[in-house]
Amino acid sequence: MAIVPPPLKPGARVAVVSPAGPVDRESTQRGIDVLTRHGFVFDVLTHVFETSVYLAGGDRGRAEDVQRALTDDRFDAVICTRGGFGSMRLLPLLDFATIHDACRRKPRALIGFSDISALQWALWRECGLITFSGPQLARGFGGDDRGGGCGGVDEFTGRRLLAMLDGSAWRDPLPFPPDRDRLQASQGSHPVAGPLLGGNLAVLAALAGTRWTPVFDGAVVVLEEIDEPPYRIDRTLTQLALAGAFAGARGFVLGEFIQHVDGRPRDHTAIVAARVAELAPDATILTGAPYGHVGPLWTLPLGAHAALDPAAGTLTVEPAG
Repeated sequence: MAIVPPPLKPGARVAVVSPAGPVDRESTQRGIDVLTRHGFVFDVLTHVFETSVYLAGGDRGRAEDVQRALTDDRFDAVICTRGGFGSMRLLPLLDFATIHDACRRKPRALIGFSDISALQWALWRECGLITFSGPQLARGFGGDDRGGGCGGVDEFTGRRLLAMLDGSAWRDPLPFPPDRDRLQASQGSHPVAGPLLGGNLAVLAALAGTRWTPVFDGAVVVLEEIDEPPYRIDRTLTQLALAGAFAGARGFVLGEFIQHVDGRPRDHTAIVAARVAELAPDATILTGAPYGHVGPLWTLPLGAHAALDPAAGTLTVEPAG
């Protein structure tokens, strides 16, 4: 049975953690200031601003913060400062049994994406906890103000996170930003449903062959990637398929696959869709999801029940199947 975080209300207390790359105090505080205006209260945990080359301090300190955030009943939610690298290094250090018990007692939202996909997959596999793949505190809300009251993310992206957290985005088809109005069917014409699982492609592929190898049997799989050439995307997709991750997957929702070459964006989604169709010939595949590193973007509840409708070009999420 999935553990569903309840809607966040004004006054909710949010733990700030840095499971991956290092961050500075200024951008983190800007992000806190933005979300404080929406009624949340923040506790910056002990090791958030530590630095060790390309990591936010040592593995044990980062794991200690994540463990505390997910087990201390004072916290209603957890938000990551950024992605980068390092989340998968924490997995052997976390006490998932204690986290599971704490989140059953008091479910809480965890928000992050990109490298945080490793932690989100492990929390689903070990605990059945639904987490939110969406904009982060420092590399996100803490960036240069884009207007609309959402700090460093565009208004659509910011509002989609808030709507998912307060529960108003559930059960209706997810809305689209102004530049698109539906998902595009690439393969299959029948609606499919299942738990919505996935995240960043490279991070998920890096888990293949470990205790936390992704398994998407019966799932609707959502994938995104940034600044990877087609051959590397092909390699990671093939690695996951050879590890058995895609066996039994019912559907795929493909987000952004943008590679910047000489400062210009190249969209590799068509190449990705063609390769996924080869690897999962019986699955329904839809493209054009506003999901990834380049906004405007959805926030998606990983582990929630998802319904994918190729004819309508929609994705709908519900708390449970």
